[in-house]
Amino acid sequence: MEVPELAAILPKLGVDPAGVELAPTAGTLDNALLVIAPPQRYVLKYAPAHASPGLQADLRRELAFYRELAPTLPIATPRLVASWEGVEGCALLLEAHSPALPAEAWTPGMYVWAAQLLAGLHGRQPPAWLEAGPPPAEVAREWLDIAEIDPVVARVVSMASYLYGVAGGVSHGICHGDCRTGNFLLDGAGNLLLANWQGIHRGSPTWDLASFLGRALAEGGIVPEEDVLEVYAEARGITSLPGLARAVAAAEAWLILTRWSPLLQAEDQRSRLLARLHELVDRLG
Repeated sequence: MEVPELAAILPKLGVDPAGVELAPTAGTLDNALLVIAPPQRYVLKYAPAHASPGLQADLRRELAFYRELAPTLPIATPRLVASWEGVEGCALLLEAHSPALPAEAWTPGMYVWAAQLLAGLHGRQPPAWLEAGPPPAEVAREWLDIAEIDPVVARVVSMASYLYGVAGGVSHGICHGDCRTGNFLLDGAGNLLLANWQGIHRGSPTWDLASFLGRALAEGGIVPEEDVLEVYAEARGITSLPGLARAVAAAEAWLILTRWSPLLQAEDQRSRLLARLHELVDRLG
């Protein structure tokens, strides 16, 4: 983000740019900055008019979430302090919070706690303006190359369309769209908050569960998978735990094949993803 642009945008959000310090956030978003205006700290998300249509759509979707949905949901989120929309773009100003621990430092209780929060989110009726997701996607080139030398990977690659269908077979609700430990924050009292809602959509909750569990495992987390799914199923009133587990396994395998190929660049995550894919194939039969 250009400094002159920010100097013009901050007053629209009620922040005097004089004396403000800007810093990167702890996350991976290119359009987010930490705004330090002592004694306050905020997160600024901004999409100028010249930004890509995708980035603008994401931010406007997230703004709609904070304005219309966040106050009604049984899950804590950062508070929307101010927002602005105009011909020059769109901006959100949110309360800043500490990032949650990395996946490998989460306790079993934290994973179960997050599952309870997700159950509350997924049980809500999605509004009409929420689009369905995730859209179908092709298997990443990296996995096609691995499939040539790994018969198990070749098998699961051939099942990609089937996996997508199984994953989407659970009743639809509100889904976060990028549910992973890195998008959970901690407030001053140590409570979990879920942030970064630009991918919110209407869909099967298996996508959120698979993303949450699978990404944590890929990043070295010790995840109590059975406890997470049991607590989630009980909170949602889901009577077929094996059916839920199968749908989540299918969703995770599909996400690994189509969305998570960048994780293959790190050797430790590559080995975990390969082992996990083999495990998921065994579960799916």
